[in-house]
Amino acid sequence: REAVSLLREALGKDPASQPLLGALLTLALRFEGVDAAKAILEESPAESRKTVAVMTLEASVAARDTAENGAAALAALETRVAELPTVEQPAVINAIASAYGAIGRPDDAVRAYRSLLERTPDNLTTWDALFRLAEQRGNIELAEEASRSIARLAGDNSAEAKVAEAATLMLKTRLAAAARAETGVEAALDASASDALQKTRALLIEAETTRKNWAEVQLRFADVALAERDLETAISRLKQAARLAPGNTLITRRMVSLLHAADRIEEAVEAMALLRPEDMQGLERITADIQFRGGNFDKAVAIAETAVSDTSDNVADLTWLGQLLTRSGDTARAISL
Repeated sequence: REAVSLLREALGKDPASQPLLGALLTLALRFEGVDAAKAILEESPAESRKTVAVMTLEASVAARDTAENGAAALAALETRVAELPTVEQPAVINAIASAYGAIGRPDDAVRAYRSLLERTPDNLTTWDALFRLAEQRGNIELAEEASRSIARLAGDNSAEAKVAEAATLMLKTRLAAAARAETGVEAALDASASDALQKTRALLIEAETTRKNWAEVQLRFADVALAERDLETAISRLKQAARLAPGNTLITRRMVSLLHAADRIEEAVEAMALLRPEDMQGLERITADIQFRGGNFDKAVAIAETAVSDTSDNVADLTWLGQLLTRSGDTARAISL
């Protein structure tokens, strides 16, 4: 935090310095939060913000903001991309697309990635990002399109192509299971789902042989294990992924969720300790439950209250908060919800 103060002082003496602005934004966002970073941007001269580095950081700030504010900031940033030389624009567009995804605007993210592909149609990283968005949205058509492009660019027999094909099979299996569940049909694997999982596993074995020590393969093996309701194997695969990609936030968050689901609370706490405060968003229920089990009732309720407002209209969230309040002895407050 002392570094932030020093950079503020230095930027005050040289407000047009783009390197100083970039360094201050990076540290302020990490140590002081979104509002501090936004204030710095608002006070900065427009000319100092016309660089790839600063615009990319602006997208990072928007990604940490509320969905409404973040979307407005990203839309404004999109109009400024044209100010950059053509060769520098893709880096900023990529950051914008990623930020749209982070604030829950997948359609805008897809649009931005499509715009990027118009400039660089053979960018494997962009197609991979589109594939992941397709998974999140349950969009089989987009997943298949991205999978074909990944195979074209990386090679049909590449680990990347095999993983994309396997993940597409998993997506179809997951959506089919969800459709069966909606009709009240038992969610247990049917013959077609079991066959798809066998094919998925075979593809992943090929990928693992082709590209050893790739954490992504272990993550996909974990997905297969979860589809088969084999929680222990899924955790084992995630641990392998964590060893191969230490510090990966996605892997750690999934580890926390699965360890909690398996009632391996001490291990879940250890994994949670590896996450930064900003990485904890979405894990409030798990965090509150762990605190409650440890006898920290007030802390558990405080965590729940930051995640759920009294005025929320989400029945599931309010029910959870009410149950927690009841268990902690605050029955009157629970009833008032």
